[in-house]
Amino acid sequence: MKDFVYFVVGAVVGAAVALLFAPAKGEELRSHIQERALQDMERLQRTLDQDMQQINNQLARMQSQMQKLQEQLRGKKLASVVGEENAAAEVSEEAVASAESA
Repeated sequence: MKDFVYFVVGAVVGAAVALLFAPAKGEELRSHIQERALQDMERLQRTLDQDMQQINNQLARMQSQMQKLQEQLRGKKLASVVGEENAAAEVSEEAVASAESA
């Protein structure tokens, strides 16, 4: 008789545990999966937006640096051209002075 009581108690406990851990109904499970998928998509979209913002910020910094480098390069070219013109003018002046003294 004790064995029968233990069997019944075990069956009741087993049934309760099975109900607690049993998967949800199909409709509930699909609803849960859909909610989770939407949450994941929103999280993914936020992450993508943050990453795109960082990329755009970095791109803007790089473009600014490139512009500064281009301006520096133009300044050096201009200085080089002006320096060449000044050197040519000095050579011309020396040639004229040399010709006048001869």
